Amino acid sequence: MFNLDNYQALFKEIDRDKDSIIQTLIAYSEINTGSYNLDGINTFTNRLKNDFACLQADKLETHKLSPFSTINAQHEIVENPLGSALSIQKRTKLNNTVLLSAHLDTVFSKESSFQKTQWLDPQTLNGPGVADIKGGIVIILWALKYFERLETCNSIGWEVLFNPDEEIGSPGSSSLIKEKAAKHQLGLVFEPCLENGSLVSNRKGSLNFSILCEGLAAHAGRHFNEGINAIE
Repeated sequence: MFNLDNYQALFKEIDRDKDSIIQTLIAYSEINTGSYNLDGINTFTNRLKNDFACLQADKLETHKLSPFSTINAQHEIVENPLGSALSIQKRTKLNNTVLLSAHLDTVFSKESSFQKTQWLDPQTLNGPGVADIKGGIVIILWALKYFERLETCNSIGWEVLFNPDEEIGSPGSSSLIKEKAAKHQLGLVFEPCLENGSLVSNRKGSLNFSILCEGLAAHAGRHFNEGINAIE
């Protein structure tokens, strides 16, 4: 039976590491990783490779994603490049494995004025991606550090998957996520909880549409007969 009393020493370690954990979050937050900032995403990926190295993973892979297509105002198809996904794996050949997932990108572009963290009060840190989802990435990193110290760690394998395009609908990584998820018995996504602390177990999906309408512009009052309705 699971007994929290057996982990009191570990909880004390977590308390002692609090400042280091917070400093990690601040450093991550202040690396701009807007979905289209490929240089920033690459910088953050390299930082994560270094930080996760202490876990002595069996395999580290980067997955180059194909560009995704959009249509601009001139009705031209534009190919948009994406950053690469990052996979870190350990003991994944065991029967019991878990997928830990988060995304590298945030909604704040490199042109945004919101680039730095600040303390709103002694308990509240404000910054780009602090909650969604760089705080989740910090939890993954430090949770695995503590997990790997337990005797039971050798009975469970894990894979961490970071995708670079979640905030724009995961157009390049959705198939990779599905492929990875099918290989594991459990999947955990480290998005923030609700304001009251409740965990989110499921949610609605989303779709992006590009609708192309062609017509002929004309004055709606005087020369409407010269126009062609684009959506009729």
